Amino acid sequence: MRLTQLGPGPAQFFRDACELMAEQPPRATVTHLVSHLLRELESGLRAVISALYAPGVTGHEASILAVLNVLEIDPSEPVARTWLDMAGSDSPFNLARWAHRDGLASPRGLDDAFRSFFDDFERLLHRVLEEFESRYVEVVRQVDALIALDQPTVAHTDQVRQKLPQDPATQFRFFNGIGPQWLEPLVSAGFFSSPLPPQPHGDEGMMRLDAWPESAYLARVAADKPDVAVTAAVNIPTATNARVNDDIVSVGLAVPPEYGRQLVTRVVSDIRTGVGVLDPLAVGKLATRLADAGHVREALTLLRALLEKVPSGGGGDVMLTWYHAELLRKYVPAMVATVGTDLLIVLRDRLGQLIAEDDPTTGAWTRWSTVWRPSIPGTTERESHDPTDALVSAVRDIAIALVDHDSASAGAVLDTLDAGDSTIFQRIALYVLAERGHQARDLVAARVLDPDLLRSRPVETEYTDLVQRQSNLLTGPELHRLLALIDEGPDLDEQIAMHTRNTGVPPSQADRDGWQGRWQRDRLALLRDVLPVRWVRRYETLVAQFGDPTLPHPQDRVGRGSLVPPAPVTAGSLAARSTNDLVEYVRSWQPPTDGPAWWTDESLAAPLRIAIEQDAGRRSAEAAAFVGLPAHYVTAVLGGLENAARQGTALGWSGVVPLLVGADEQAVAELDAPIAGPRQWHEARKSVMRLLRAGMAAAADPLRDAHDTVWTLIQHAAADPDPAPADEERQIAGGTHPEIISMNSVRPEAINTAIDWGIWTRRADPEADLADVFTLLDERLEVRAEPSQSVRWVLGTRFATLIGLDREWAAARAARLFPLDARSRDSWAAAWTGYLGHTTLHPDVCSALHDQYDAAVERLDPDATDDESLYLATHLGWHLVHRYCVDDIDLVSPDSLLRRYYDRAPASVRAKLLERIGHGLVDTPPDIAARLTELLDHRIAAVQQGGDPSELRGFGWWFSSGVFDADWAVRRLRDMLTHTKLQGAADRVLTHLASIAPDHPTTSLAALEAWARTEPSYWTLTHNEDSIRHVVLASHHHGSDILVCDRTRTIVSLLLRQGVDLSDLHHHHDES
Repeated sequence: MRLTQLGPGPAQFFRDACELMAEQPPRATVTHLVSHLLRELESGLRAVISALYAPGVTGHEASILAVLNVLEIDPSEPVARTWLDMAGSDSPFNLARWAHRDGLASPRGLDDAFRSFFDDFERLLHRVLEEFESRYVEVVRQVDALIALDQPTVAHTDQVRQKLPQDPATQFRFFNGIGPQWLEPLVSAGFFSSPLPPQPHGDEGMMRLDAWPESAYLARVAADKPDVAVTAAVNIPTATNARVNDDIVSVGLAVPPEYGRQLVTRVVSDIRTGVGVLDPLAVGKLATRLADAGHVREALTLLRALLEKVPSGGGGDVMLTWYHAELLRKYVPAMVATVGTDLLIVLRDRLGQLIAEDDPTTGAWTRWSTVWRPSIPGTTERESHDPTDALVSAVRDIAIALVDHDSASAGAVLDTLDAGDSTIFQRIALYVLAERGHQARDLVAARVLDPDLLRSRPVETEYTDLVQRQSNLLTGPELHRLLALIDEGPDLDEQIAMHTRNTGVPPSQADRDGWQGRWQRDRLALLRDVLPVRWVRRYETLVAQFGDPTLPHPQDRVGRGSLVPPAPVTAGSLAARSTNDLVEYVRSWQPPTDGPAWWTDESLAAPLRIAIEQDAGRRSAEAAAFVGLPAHYVTAVLGGLENAARQGTALGWSGVVPLLVGADEQAVAELDAPIAGPRQWHEARKSVMRLLRAGMAAAADPLRDAHDTVWTLIQHAAADPDPAPADEERQIAGGTHPEIISMNSVRPEAINTAIDWGIWTRRADPEADLADVFTLLDERLEVRAEPSQSVRWVLGTRFATLIGLDREWAAARAARLFPLDARSRDSWAAAWTGYLGHTTLHPDVCSALHDQYDAAVERLDPDATDDESLYLATHLGWHLVHRYCVDDIDLVSPDSLLRRYYDRAPASVRAKLLERIGHGLVDTPPDIAARLTELLDHRIAAVQQGGDPSELRGFGWWFSSGVFDADWAVRRLRDMLTHTKLQGAADRVLTHLASIAPDHPTTSLAALEAWARTEPSYWTLTHNEDSIRHVVLASHHHGSDILVCDRTRTIVSLLLRQGVDLSDLHHHHDES
């Protein structure tokens, strides 16, 4: 029911009436209250329609008859009699009498007669509103007449408020069409006082923000009458719709700054205490304009309010974060010249607040800003995603811009930064001097000669950058003072404490001397070009003693507060070594004692894997040399070879096999003599299986000579305890799917490899005996012997392969692989999920699983919502439809699997299945198209008998495929659209409908009308306007009867309500 086409009031009246009627137990006054609501609704309905079509008609019954006549509803029809009975003073359902009290007597009770009347009233509304909607073109004509007025009066504004529908389409057309001549009459009549609130969207409690036509109109005409527009905007009540607030900002942008400043208090209030704005950039633009006009206080007030909304901790809405980053880049710099250092203060204060909010307890965030902002130059990409990063860059850029604008302000800029409570401000100050030091020599010297900055680790990068780039500005005495400070050495207290904490003993004097010497070497390296001769010799001595200098540089940042730990050795340096040299290097390598804490004896594994992968051809041929290395290094070598093989690299298998055997022997030995802690050879064994599968699949058949060895490795891995039952249960309980577990566990990999071994063996000898394979698999078929769901999942995925290897053996074991007893439900689900999602259907496979398909249908839950159940139901449906299409099962027999499936499958699954079928309709044979026609007819009949219509939403893909008879398809399209709307194929449907319309004009127009009634989006309508026109014009070319005229008018009316004006099509028909 579309009561909203009259306005929000009638819709709310009827909603409350329905809620009152449904209350249990009913209120004693329910009939009195409901009658009041229906009376208001009925009078509003008459007022709008009669004002449009029968102006001047007075009297209740006369106005009803006039409306019935205009809407072409016969007064003798039941709905008409219901309405007319309300006007009769003696009628038992005269609303005026029911809505008034009967003296002091109790209200009439809620009985069956009143309930029946309420149902009749609902049917009346449905019929009248449907007819009214189909004539919406008349509403548009009235609106256009009002728009054309040059001098509107109060009477005209009353007509707009009382006589026009208050629905969005009418309101948008009116307010988008009128000019500034309407502004003062509308303000005088009390418009702009009821901002549109957020509107319900969908069935999940979501709300959407629609534009409010009145505030949008204000923004559009504000430039013509700025005083009236600003006053009206200020007086708009606080809105819960941010789009209204955006329009108020737009008013401020449209008027001269002296008027715009009057809106600042309102805009700030909306940002701080209301729902805010959707476009912070518009507020930034307003602040810039005000600043340019000299209204600095107001500009800073707006900026502060905006910055308060910058989220802390790198969180917040992604789009909002981008908006604030763009604000800081685009509009804030434009205020430098007019606002001065006050602008920097605002930015500094907000950045300080954000840092404190990020780390409210430890203070580490404040001191160690290098953790979250390693480099002051930063990156634009980070700024667009991290609000704190964006503010750092803004403070940096504004500070530099202020110095550029007035070099004399450099001291004030640095003082402003120094007042910030974080090392980030010290670092920015040093960066500014490094960039603009030539404009502030004395300030450079003061910072360079500050002993605290010289020895400060948190600002080390920026300080050394400043010294390196600006040391030429130092005078001779200043340079000697700096050298004297360097000669005193660093503050080692923190480093000594760390060493003692990590090792348990204090550092030796040699350690201390080394730390000091390296620190002095690195500082002298910064001054290399200006060092006196004596200091040059000292620097060279330090280099000879401690090696080349290592100047600090920021790490690459990968996430907020995390760094990429660099590897101790590069893959390139490892790749340059011969295999034997590489083995010895890896075997003897130990992490440097003065390296980061994260360097361990396993830190070489990652670069080793890369080095092996990059030269896998040579390394694989010499892979036997890696036998005997620790597990993490062998795992890295195997991983590198595995990656290379997956990418098509030809391996030297004669060298790989000994490494595989060696890894397997270590894994066996580890299990025979377990030690405390995690297993070392677990990952290596998985790589062994994956490498074997790659070798067996290779076209050159490189493993043929190692046939028996390969099988031995598989047998050992198939006996591996991984995954352990407790571990797998924990993972599954945590939401991990058996498929994922199978990819990360040894035994499932081994089962897959064993089946591949059978295929590989038969490839060489089609008659080969696979008893070893079947014996191994037999051991895994009993649930008690093999409780792993991940193994069961693998067996399910490979069932079709097993049928191909030995149909009799596989068919005989189907009941064990897919156990149907209640206790084995999880094992069945794991195997069945694997089968459904990873099997190419074949009659031999399906026939072997007759009982399993039957059980799967019976186990469907129509109310299921969990992912696992929906996955099983969806893929089961696809299997059954495929079998139906190839005539393997039928649709009509009482025990039909497909019929029973549709009776039990969730509606969402049935909808997804219908759409998926539609996606696959390409070059479909006629016999399959005929069976699908029968299936669709069956489903439409089910919906017509009360089934959930949502399952038909994907029919658009069927229709647009062109596979089916056009007359059947277009009729079924209309049938479907009378029950539900299209999902995702509107463009394709309308294009195809336009192509068949010349041959099927009447049915195509009827389908188009049904589609238009589903309220398609504005974008869909405008995008498909040409197709819509073709369908309508095709019907006109084949006749101009009343039915075609009515349908054209209805279609045009429905589209007008959605904001798309195709009224020329209706005029075209009238003229023809």
